[in-house]
Amino acid sequence: MSKQIKLIIPQVPWSTNKKKSLSWTRYGQVQLADLNTLWVDEIWHAYRSDFPLKPPLLKKAKITIKIFFRTDAHRDHDNFTCKEVIDAIRHNELIEDDDFDHIGKTDVNITGRDKKYPRTEITIKELR
Repeated sequence: MSKQIKLIIPQVPWSTNKKKSLSWTRYGQVQLADLNTLWVDEIWHAYRSDFPLKPPLLKKAKITIKIFFRTDAHRDHDNFTCKEVIDAIRHNELIEDDDFDHIGKTDVNITGRDKKYPRTEITIKELR
C-alpha cells in the first residue's frame, strides 16, 4: 500500500508576479526569505498536527496542490508555480528531493473560492 500525506495550510502561495515585483528591493528580498521560512514552518506544523512521528522520506511522489482563494479575482494559472511550497516539502524531509526524477510534474489547481477559509491543500502520494 502506498503512503499518502494530506496537509492543509491556512493561506495561499504568492503569485510569481508578486514575488518578482518584491525581488527588486532589499526589503522585498527580506520578505521573500521570510516567505520561504513561513512555508517551511507551516508545512512542519500541518504535518506534526496529524503525524507526531518523523515523516517518511518518500523516494518518488506525486504532489498535488489545490489553492482556494478568498475572492473570485482573475488569476493566471501559470503564475502559481508554488516553488516555495515544494521547497518546504523537501526541507521537511517528506520527499527525498524536488527534482523531476523524484516528483515529476506537480499538479497545481486553482480550485476556486472559499471566502471564509482560504487555504492550500497539499497531497503527497508515494509512487512505486
